[in-house]
Amino acid sequence: MGMTYDANDGYVLLFGGYGLNEVLGDTWKFSGGLWTELSPPSPPLPRGAPMMTYDNATGTAVLFGGFTYFPDPGPPFPSLNDTWTFAGGAWTNVTSTPAPAQRSEGAFVYSPADSCVLLFGGNVWSGPNTDNQNDTWGWCAAPPLAGLSIIASPPMPLPGVASTFIASFRGGVSPFNYSWAFGDGITSGASNPVHAYSAVGYYTVKVWVNDSAAHDANATEVIHVYVPLAAPSLTANPNPAFLGQAVNFSSVETGGTSPYMYAWRFGDGGIGGNLSNITHIYTTNGPFEAEVTVSDSLGATARASLNITIQLQALMQSSASTGSPPLDVTFTGGAQGGLPPYSYSWDFGDGTPISTVQNPNHIFGSPGTYTVVLVVTDADGNHATNSIRVQVGTSPSEGALALPLIAGGLGFGAGAATVAGLRFWRKNRGKDSSREDPKKTP
Repeated sequence: MGMTYDANDGYVLLFGGYGLNEVLGDTWKFSGGLWTELSPPSPPLPRGAPMMTYDNATGTAVLFGGFTYFPDPGPPFPSLNDTWTFAGGAWTNVTSTPAPAQRSEGAFVYSPADSCVLLFGGNVWSGPNTDNQNDTWGWCAAPPLAGLSIIASPPMPLPGVASTFIASFRGGVSPFNYSWAFGDGITSGASNPVHAYSAVGYYTVKVWVNDSAAHDANATEVIHVYVPLAAPSLTANPNPAFLGQAVNFSSVETGGTSPYMYAWRFGDGGIGGNLSNITHIYTTNGPFEAEVTVSDSLGATARASLNITIQLQALMQSSASTGSPPLDVTFTGGAQGGLPPYSYSWDFGDGTPISTVQNPNHIFGSPGTYTVVLVVTDADGNHATNSIRVQVGTSPSEGALALPLIAGGLGFGAGAATVAGLRFWRKNRGKDSSREDPKKTP
């Protein structure tokens, strides 16, 4: 009998054999511990000792040869050399020429390395050759082209950098013919062509393969010609900036694949959203390191950072800006921005020595207008200047009048005006000047 496991149908297949004075031609399957007789149409002739195995390349059980049996006369028994396949519950006669000579009981096995069923030897029970055979045959169906795919190396090239393209597949019968289209108007008939793209972008590559057995297949692959995402160009304006002043940040990208996404950190605990241009206001002294992280649509990331400094400013106050000599004024100095610690230099504008105290006290002994200048220097050697004007009068009354004069004058009309509790006379022009002095008595 012939028996093999039919992987395509999922059961053990049995055909023929010989019984009492007869050969059999029945077909059975064994599955789940049970034998079941099949009734396929047009089965092979009854026979004993046929050779059977499973052909992985075609997914069929293959049966070859065997011998017939007639009770009278006795041996030798006529042998057969027909070939059959079984799949899906049906037998198919695939006898071809050339073919091995009639025989039975040969070695019959599938060779994965050759994708063929191999036959060796066997017994011949009829005809002129009544002894054993020692020839070798292969039953090799022409397998179709399967699993065709495109392999590119490198798979994501830079513009101008060549990639090698390979058509990978199984099966088929050599020689093979190839036809390539690279998606940019260039074609090739080579088996493993080399091609370079001139510009970034997505290109659909297609290959067609034909074999000598008239099989054909095609495959496509999208190639991304790509410039890696570079570190962004980060700018800030203004930089340095004053406290409370809006700073405009801008990130410019090169490479990668848009659209881009952005994440900002301004160095003072503030963060920003998905914008390439963003504004931030610093309310504390720096310096700060601002950073932007850019991601492209392929998930690549790049970062850039920038040091932001806060503009150094000199701050000053005075306890008085006007008064009579000697005028005692307390000055308060301060700074913001720059890099602490700070040093202070006071010039009081009256020729007295420079003071380096942050909050000095100074006495103006002579009347006049003095410009007091404060210069603040930070740890990096940056300087900032501020000034204030102090008006010192010549007498208590003049001193009291100094600030209103600076502010725009007294502004009173004819007659008496009261300033700081004092009364003053003013001559009325155009009036009768012969009027007696009010101090005289009649």
